[in-house]
Amino acid sequence: MKTERKITNKGNLENCAGKIPVNTFVRPKILHLTLKKKWFDLIASGSKKQEFRECKEYWISRLFTSEAISKNHTKYHSREYDEIYFKNGYGPNVPFMRVEYVDSFFCPLEYAQGEHGEDIRCDQIIINLGDVLEVRA
Repeated sequence: MKTERKITNKGNLENCAGKIPVNTFVRPKILHLTLKKKWFDLIASGSKKQEFRECKEYWISRLFTSEAISKNHTKYHSREYDEIYFKNGYGPNVPFMRVEYVDSFFCPLEYAQGEHGEDIRCDQIIINLGDVLEVRA
């Protein structure tokens, strides 16, 4: 035998309308990236403040929004992310860290070598990193 549940206190929701937002949780925008151990450890220690990715359609679509200016020219704007989730490897139990996302931009011609000796081609994207928020081994 089924019993029906009556919703009591229904009027309270109507009385609060406009005062308290119903859905106050805003999901943070997260960029997920995987790193080799060397780069993961340097970022986790706080000494590496930039991450580099090849300038390919895959990364452009993940890191930028585009605006067509004319038939042959497109203007790119950095996407807004709140944090970057870095993993060192693949699988469920790999080292993980959360880092603040600052912005990303296309590598200008004057860049030649990164602060930790990594080669930077002028067709790369630079992701600026903020503070390390959490590290799990």
